[in-house]
Amino acid sequence: MERKARRLLREDGAGETPQAQSAEEAHRTAREPLAPGAEVNSQVSNYFDKKGMAVAKRTAISLLTERGAPSMIKSVVSTEYQDLQKEIVLLQDKWKRQINPETIKPTLDKAAMAAGVPAAALTTIDFEISLFIQCIEEINSILINYDPELETKLAGISSLLTEDTMIRWIEEAFSFNHQYFVDFAEENGFEEWIPHFLTETALRPYLQKAAEIIQPDITHAIPGAGCPVCGEPVRLATIEENGKKMIHCPRCLVHWNAKRLECAHCGNEDHKNMKFLTIERDAVSQIQVCEDCKGYIKIIDTRQYIEKPSAALLDLNSIHLDYVAQNNGYQAVGEEKDIN
Repeated sequence: MERKARRLLREDGAGETPQAQSAEEAHRTAREPLAPGAEVNSQVSNYFDKKGMAVAKRTAISLLTERGAPSMIKSVVSTEYQDLQKEIVLLQDKWKRQINPETIKPTLDKAAMAAGVPAAALTTIDFEISLFIQCIEEINSILINYDPELETKLAGISSLLTEDTMIRWIEEAFSFNHQYFVDFAEENGFEEWIPHFLTETALRPYLQKAAEIIQPDITHAIPGAGCPVCGEPVRLATIEENGKKMIHCPRCLVHWNAKRLECAHCGNEDHKNMKFLTIERDAVSQIQVCEDCKGYIKIIDTRQYIEKPSAALLDLNSIHLDYVAQNNGYQAVGEEKDIN
């Protein structure tokens, strides 16, 4: 009989369910590890960058601010690396469509969600482990196709893709336990990014399927709590046809409306402490920054796009905005305010 992993997606990893925790405890355990999706993508980007694939060139550009800032660094993602990511996104979409929606059962606790607990932490998913392994093997094939040298580095992975290992990988990825994957890679002779990247990439179709089911219940997010479905820190928004600001999660692809001048990290609405950084000769992009918490979010005016890319590709292609914001002292997760 096919073995399944039935998991309640929760960041505490084991033990009591979120319903048995207080809202404050569930929120704390869900938010301590930061930016799992961004961290994993950064690792694989760094690998291909070293291979000359991820970043085509870096050139000085002008950053236009109210005060007039000096030149910054812009990262231009290479066409080859964009093609790799597009193929991965297509694979994830294919697997998402194959997931039976009946295997995903949300139990949306309004009180917990109001406290910032991600809806995925209140969702049960039944995993077909054989299908999860097949997805990882397809990801391996894509990576090797773009970099044949990876065939040797990935050669030992297949023998380790046992049911028990996959269940553990799923557990640790949902717990945002990056250190587990670092240790696993070291113990088994893999480059640090490989196990976590494979797991995170294979998990996203499940998170995205859950997000599709939960989307009708998502109308807003709690400032500082990250994505209301998967907990990923907020970093990407678009300006839609009606001129409204829409925040998108590049990890699970859920989206929700947001106030134009509200900080997604701390809830600040004081226009005196909110600024917009713009890039010279870039008419579609800007960075909204908050002086209260030093957080930032990228904003893309997609009204000027003929064909709107997915949130995952928008996030990748605007990576230069992350560099600009961070070089100016802002961060993807705002600092917590001292309320004492």
